[in-house]
Amino acid sequence: MMARPLWKRLALLCGALMGLGFACPAQAQLDIFENNNQEPPGRRGFTFGPIKLNKQAGSREMARGNTFYADKNYAAASLMFYRVVKDAAGSRYFQAAQFQLALSLYRMGLFHAALDYFTDIIRAGANHRYFKRALTYSITVSRKLQNESMFLGKLRSFNVSDFPNQYRDELLYLLGKYYYLREDLSIEKRLPLAQRLLNRVRSQKPEFYARAQYILGAIYDTSNRAELAKKSAQAFKRAARAAMRIQDKEMRQRVFELGIMGIARVLYSAKHFGGATYWYQAIPRNSPRWLDALFEMSWAFLRRGKYGEALGIIHTLRSPYFKNEYYPEIGIIQAVSFFERCRYTEVKKIVQDYLAQNRPLVASLNSFLQRNPNDEKMYKALKELRNQQEEKTKVAGLEDDPSEQMFQRILNLTFRDKPLQVLFSYIKELEGELAIIQQSSQAWQQSAIGLEMVKRLREERVKKIKEAGARARERILKAQTELQGFIGQALKIQYETLGAQKERINKAANESGGFTMRVKGQKKDGRESIDVSVSVADDYTFWPFQNEYWIDELGYYNYRIKGECHR
Repeated sequence: MMARPLWKRLALLCGALMGLGFACPAQAQLDIFENNNQEPPGRRGFTFGPIKLNKQAGSREMARGNTFYADKNYAAASLMFYRVVKDAAGSRYFQAAQFQLALSLYRMGLFHAALDYFTDIIRAGANHRYFKRALTYSITVSRKLQNESMFLGKLRSFNVSDFPNQYRDELLYLLGKYYYLREDLSIEKRLPLAQRLLNRVRSQKPEFYARAQYILGAIYDTSNRAELAKKSAQAFKRAARAAMRIQDKEMRQRVFELGIMGIARVLYSAKHFGGATYWYQAIPRNSPRWLDALFEMSWAFLRRGKYGEALGIIHTLRSPYFKNEYYPEIGIIQAVSFFERCRYTEVKKIVQDYLAQNRPLVASLNSFLQRNPNDEKMYKALKELRNQQEEKTKVAGLEDDPSEQMFQRILNLTFRDKPLQVLFSYIKELEGELAIIQQSSQAWQQSAIGLEMVKRLREERVKKIKEAGARARERILKAQTELQGFIGQALKIQYETLGAQKERINKAANESGGFTMRVKGQKKDGRESIDVSVSVADDYTFWPFQNEYWIDELGYYNYRIKGECHR
């Protein structure tokens, strides 16, 4: 008897099984097996058992991907590597495909997508063959994006020895800063963790050691404990000294000045106002921190009772050169200085002007917040205003209305907020990568990886827009709250001034049965002018102010304020 062909035997076997109630795997069922989005159909009694993935699975795709990558066809290469990552998780090629996929996306300019896959490798730990290389590329990409938090948060458990030696200090510094800034953690948890990491940064790497010491100084300073004030000042001094060894000129100057400012602030908090003044004066005139140093120094002079020096600084800050700067406290400093010298008429005028200028500003801020009630609208409004600034477009109403000019200054202050700047840049980069995808081939856009990248980027963009809007709202609300506090202080000064004037009048009336008051504009003793004696240092020249500001005079004004207190 002739043996039946193999296909006939299989058909008979299948028929027999169906007669017994078993299901044969048809072609339609095989299609279902290959679809990752659906479960295989259930079987009654008959199963194939667990399927073991072939360790060689993905070899053809890897070979083609490597060929495309060598030819610099990174889009095609990414499609091949993506197939291995999604379909061959247990394959010997899986880890290489993960890294090569991230690398292909990096070469395409899709840095955020690349960083996602690099951080997947980092999350797998040091046992991953490409852990150190992924860590190196993560740092490189983060530098380009100016955002380290995307991968730092995934380094939850690690050993310092796992880090590549050339990046060890940088990673310790970045991780320390990351935990220091994490507001979702309690201070009791995040500060000790940040401190342990920052203390491990080696002094041989001054560009990271100096910045680590600065943050350590800030950590000690936040404790508000007197015994840690000295440690805080010492850390700031180490930061300033180490900064002088940084090769990058811009970073060297920035970190040095931050260290100096830190020392001055610690001394001010400890009520060593003379020492604080000394350190503030070390900030050079060409520094972007010079105005802040001047302003804080005016408070130190005020607390020392040097009202002329304090008012001289206020005179500088009010010059036309700094008309776009926002220092709302200068009116308070000015009023207190005149009050302490019993110049009550001037105090009342200063307070009246201050209230007239700042009360409408509070209303403007409140109106702006009401017009932009959610984070998305807040971001959109700020983006439009920022674009107008960058294009130097005149904003209607802001040039002529003093309160609106002050509102613009607050916006400028908001835009200078470093975290907000990072968020704006980050969103712009996300939009740039979405544009890269739109310019790629239709096949890549409609591929599984293309659709996934668009989804990720859009979700991240929405998330960061909300963060940027919330951050801006927080800054504007803070400015509004502070301004309301300053208005309250101004009203208190006004009340104290009226009380002091009343007391002076009552005292004069009680002592002599009457009192006299000088009329404004009346010359003393009938003289047309009063001689003033002024002494200056040998390296300075005295020159009276003649209603003109000269840039080389800024910061050197001294206001002669004659006291009228009779005690």
